[in-house]
Amino acid sequence: MLNQASNLDPSPRQPSDLTPAEAEPRDPARARWMFVVGGAVLVAAALLVYRPTLGYEFVGWDDDKNIGLNPMVVLPRGLATIWTSLRGPAGLPNYPLMYTSFWLEYRLWGATPGPYHATNVVLHALNAVLVMLLLRRLGLSRVAAWLTAVLFALHPLQAESVAWVTERKNVLSASFYLIAFLLYARYRAAPRPATYALALATYVAALLSKTASVTLVPSLFLADCLVFCDARRLTQQTAAQSIRRLWPFAVIGVAVSLLLVAVEDRPSSPLPWASRAPVAALATWFYLGKLAVPTDLIPIYPRWSIDAAAPSAWLPVFALVLVLWAVWHWRATLGGYIVWGLGHFVSTLLPVLGFLPFGYHAHSFVADRFVYLACVGPFVMLVLTAERAWRAAHRSRASQLILPTAGVAVGVALAVLTRRQLPVWQSSATLWSYTVARNPASWAAQGNYGSVLYFQQQYAQALAHWRACLRLEPESLSVHLKIALALRALGDLDGAVAYLRRAAEEHADYPDLRAALADGLAAQGQVAEAVQMLREIGWTYQDKCALAYERLAWIYATWPTPTWRDGKEAVRLAECAVGLTQSQLAQPLDTLAAAYAATGRFPQAVEVAENALRLAQRDGDQVLAAEIQRRLTGYRAGRPHRQGSGP
Repeated sequence: MLNQASNLDPSPRQPSDLTPAEAEPRDPARARWMFVVGGAVLVAAALLVYRPTLGYEFVGWDDDKNIGLNPMVVLPRGLATIWTSLRGPAGLPNYPLMYTSFWLEYRLWGATPGPYHATNVVLHALNAVLVMLLLRRLGLSRVAAWLTAVLFALHPLQAESVAWVTERKNVLSASFYLIAFLLYARYRAAPRPATYALALATYVAALLSKTASVTLVPSLFLADCLVFCDARRLTQQTAAQSIRRLWPFAVIGVAVSLLLVAVEDRPSSPLPWASRAPVAALATWFYLGKLAVPTDLIPIYPRWSIDAAAPSAWLPVFALVLVLWAVWHWRATLGGYIVWGLGHFVSTLLPVLGFLPFGYHAHSFVADRFVYLACVGPFVMLVLTAERAWRAAHRSRASQLILPTAGVAVGVALAVLTRRQLPVWQSSATLWSYTVARNPASWAAQGNYGSVLYFQQQYAQALAHWRACLRLEPESLSVHLKIALALRALGDLDGAVAYLRRAAEEHADYPDLRAALADGLAAQGQVAEAVQMLREIGWTYQDKCALAYERLAWIYATWPTPTWRDGKEAVRLAECAVGLTQSQLAQPLDTLAAAYAATGRFPQAVEVAENALRLAQRDGDQVLAAEIQRRLTGYRAGRPHRQGSGP
């Protein structure tokens, strides 16, 4: 059935879509050799531009959740969890192929960031070559396919997807997406069931890397109707034949998307329905603007406030509808490739334009990474328009070198801009200082930059940024704990306790605030009240407050007077806290080491303390790391730790 359906619409593409034969070199062997050299230059350029990322760190924006703090990656048995769970790390969906790649890399080089960055760079270079091969397969000239791939490889908007390890899902899914498209294009040229099956299997791999790959289906449909067939003779029969070919892709894509929707975190205040079309249109124009003028790029852009009742809010919608109508109306003149380019751009962006709410909308409605694959469409439109205009005005063979030369010049300019953008992703400090400076209204940037400053022992500055975070996002309850932590670090223990008492009264359903308050009371010497409060939290919330277990275990293990010491109970509580945090946080492990030492189990105390030290150093918490190191020295000498306040 698939073979028959593929041969029902053999209409040739319109002349306006085809590159004139005289534009291609007359020697096919020489042309192919030049194409191979062009691909090698493309790969070399991508690797050269992104080479600095090999020395970059993991950034404190989901890199920790995805790798170092992710039991699915760190633990050997995590591979089974990756392929049997719908949910990934806390607050993140599960993309099995992405996490499998992290799991394999963790077995090879642990949590060393350089190789992870290198993998992203190699995948991006591969994707650039795949873009070139795909466009050539679709019928573009070698020059047009190569120039489009140059724009894809070197444009600054791609920096976020390549330099941020967490965006492995973007570059990995794009590889499978493009391979699936290539296989489908080959199937359309020479229908074979095996080729179709490979295309479908590769599409599934793309979905398992990132669910947004479902947008391959509309892009293939547009290619069926506009590129593989004559766009001027588009009929209902052509569309029906394409649907018959693509329905297995669509069914699988919808099924996987529904699974993601079931587990995807939603914003606490989703965008009203009336505002979604204006936001979607404004986002579309935003991306086109950034593709044309790639300056002032920010990891988190300001979140727009849209008043759907204002007529001006609908101007981007009317403008976008007008452009879509005009391109479709004059499709015979523009050609199928131009129409496909615009359609690919819009359809690939659809999942992130604002019609469907998802967690990131709490921060912004746009992000550079969302346009990673969508940008191919506008680049095709730009390159084809330039190529046609140039060849219409310059017929000589000598002039044919001018277009690729101009493309190389544009590529060099884009490479320079990308190199300037890359240092933003060098570390957590560079990422969040840059973002706060350009978008101070971002509560996530304020909060994360506060953490960076705290670990740098700049406590007053950290406190200021955490307070700014709380003003911008009052529902970010964990920031209360950080504010109290900064106050204690500044020597204001009484102020920290008073602050936590007020916060705990206002948010009685958040047990961590009461646990932190109890820890502050113990530091003030009010140990009886602290122990009673921590016991009540443990009884009430059972296994839902690791902090309460850990702080109570710390008192039982390290209190200087024997009245409150209970080594056996300290071990039990600390082991519970470590289990609840899946052995991925330094402080519970530090407390467990102290509990083992309190019961005379010094070899175990040393082993656990060494793990805690490694995690503290990984997180950049040099203060805690220094304290663990001092305690570790005592454990090796057979001395338990005794202290009246928390670590």
